[in-house]
Amino acid sequence: MSYSHALGHSTVNLIARLITLLLSFVFVTSAGADVFEGMRAYHAKDYGAAFDAFRAGAKSGDAASQYYLAGLYADGLGVQRDDARAAIWLYRAARKGDASAQYRLGSFYTQGRGVLQDYDEARHWFLLAAKQSDTGAQFSLGYMAANGLGMERDQEEAKRWYELAADGGHGAAQHNLGFMLYRGIAGKKADVPGAIKLFEQAADKGNPDAQYSLGTLYRLGEGVEKAPERAVQLLERAARQGHAKAQYNLGQMVRNGQGAKPDLVKAIRLLRAAADQGHVRAQYNLAFLLAHAPKPLSSPQTAVRYYLAAVSQGYTAAMVNLGAMYGNGLGVDADPVRAYAWWTLAVEKGESQAETNLAKLSATLTPDQTIEGNALAEEIKVKLERQRLGLPTEDKPDPAMEEDPQAFDAQ
Repeated sequence: MSYSHALGHSTVNLIARLITLLLSFVFVTSAGADVFEGMRAYHAKDYGAAFDAFRAGAKSGDAASQYYLAGLYADGLGVQRDDARAAIWLYRAARKGDASAQYRLGSFYTQGRGVLQDYDEARHWFLLAAKQSDTGAQFSLGYMAANGLGMERDQEEAKRWYELAADGGHGAAQHNLGFMLYRGIAGKKADVPGAIKLFEQAADKGNPDAQYSLGTLYRLGEGVEKAPERAVQLLERAARQGHAKAQYNLGQMVRNGQGAKPDLVKAIRLLRAAADQGHVRAQYNLAFLLAHAPKPLSSPQTAVRYYLAAVSQGYTAAMVNLGAMYGNGLGVDADPVRAYAWWTLAVEKGESQAETNLAKLSATLTPDQTIEGNALAEEIKVKLERQRLGLPTEDKPDPAMEEDPQAFDAQ
């Protein structure tokens, strides 16, 4: 399980507000007419016309038009994306008391988007919006308190803000509050039933973190009766929204036939979706499957690529398996020197299986091969360190790094 963390304001929220205003406002002013026309054009996806209408209203001082114009600049709809201009128009609307603008301006300050990152300034605007019952701002204040952004960590304050937002129906706040209750706050006893209730509320609203957390509880049987089928349903919903942890866990369940029929094709697709988002365990397990799956699903060359991705994130077991692929010629040309290099690095990281493998391999190498293997190990170590520091690398391409043109595309 994990905290929900989005502090931004999405285009979906903008559309929702447009529709709400369309149904509720009576327009009697010129600026109001501009907003109406802008909303009509936006809903029709005529973003150029929406931009012209909102700009006219914004220049006349209408806060709603200024807010919507900022949204178009922020999302690059009908105009080239320009975060600085978006921030300017949000500021103008926020000063007029527009709660949505105050909230989104606060989000810009937390992200350093169009402005310099400034948590104090973000908190200022979030507080103004929260006083107007903006649940997004209340959630963001809770998130800042929980994570010590611009302030000391304060779990009680975080809980207070999350409760306000959760009572207003904010899904991410319901999830994060549930997570706090599940773990217990400041030494207080955990409230698992209360946490599960909040997870269910948030999951029903479509919150992927809540779907993942609740699915995990059903998968493990923690706080609820173990129900793999129910876990699969919840993880499916989160995975469809791009939740990497849900994609990984669902992939593993499908792979092993837990809560669903075993489906290797689906497992590979899910693991690859998570791996491509940087989920290190997905990268490792996907590489293993691609190295050992039956044809036409196997792709050793692609397996090497995902093992390397896992290694770059410090997953040392991937070093052991890379050595095994080169040592055994598993889908790649056998290369005992490269196997020696990977197992040498794995031994340095405390991998006992690599130590056993390296001892057996060393007995078969010539002195020159051993020297070459040690040199290659140092070369790889330097490359990994430069990657860790975000520095460019200039290495010879790995002969197994070319994507197999016949590789199964799991996406």
